[in-house]
Amino acid sequence: MVTPLAPQQLAGILPRQAVRMVQDALQAAGCPDADYDARELLRIAAGKDPRLLFDPLTRPQAECLAELAAQRMQRVPLQYLAGEWDFLGLTFKVGPGVLCPRADSEVVCETAIELLQQMGKPEPRVLDLCAGTGCLGIGIRHFVPSASVTCVEKSPQALQYLQANVHGTGVQAKAADVLQYWRELMPQSVQLIISNPPTSQLWRWTAERMGWIFTAPLPPTTVTLSAPVGGWCLRLVVPSGRM
Repeated sequence: MVTPLAPQQLAGILPRQAVRMVQDALQAAGCPDADYDARELLRIAAGKDPRLLFDPLTRPQAECLAELAAQRMQRVPLQYLAGEWDFLGLTFKVGPGVLCPRADSEVVCETAIELLQQMGKPEPRVLDLCAGTGCLGIGIRHFVPSASVTCVEKSPQALQYLQANVHGTGVQAKAADVLQYWRELMPQSVQLIISNPPTSQLWRWTAERMGWIFTAPLPPTTVTLSAPVGGWCLRLVVPSGRM
C-alpha cells in the first residue's frame, strides 16, 4: 500500500517540486496520466495555473493538495475532485453520481449538430435521454441556438448537476423515466434523440421497447443519431411515426 503524502512534505516547497512529488505518489499508486493529474491537482489546490505559480506552497495549499492527491490515489475521478470539466469548450459541473463529460463523446455531439444543420428545420426539437450533466444537449443548443432541447434524467444525484448546468442555456431539464417520458410525446414531434447512457445493456433494453433498432458492429466514431455504446450504434426509427 502506498503511503499518502503528508501536508508537511509539501508545505514550503516550490510548485514544480510539489508536482513532481504528487506525480511520483500517483504513479506508485498505479494512477494513469499521473503527470497531468498532478498538475491539475495543484491547480485546484492553489486556484491558479501551475505555470503561473512561483512562490513556495503555503500550509493551506499543501493541506489541500495532500488531500486531493490522497483521494486521487483512491481512484476518485479527477473530474469529481475538480468539481467541473470542459466539453466542447463549455464548462460543466460534475460530481459523484453523474457520468463525467468525455472527449470521446464530443464526436457524438458534433455529429448530432451536423445532422441538425443538414435537416434545415428552423426549430428542431431534440431530446437528450439519460442526460447526466447535459453536456450533449447543452452542446447542441450552444451550436444550434434555434433548437428546442430537453434533457431527461431520472437519477436524483445526476439531476442536481443537470439543473445547475442548464441554467441560462435555454435548455430544459426534465426529471423523468425515459421509458415513460417518450409516451407523452406527439408522433413525429422530435427531430433528433441523442444519448450517452452509462450501460449498454440497459440502453439496448430501453431502445428495443421504444421502437429503435440496432446496427452493429460499428466503430466508436460511427454515429447515426445517438451515442455508440458497447460497440453498438442506435438508429432512430422515424418513419414509424412513434417519434
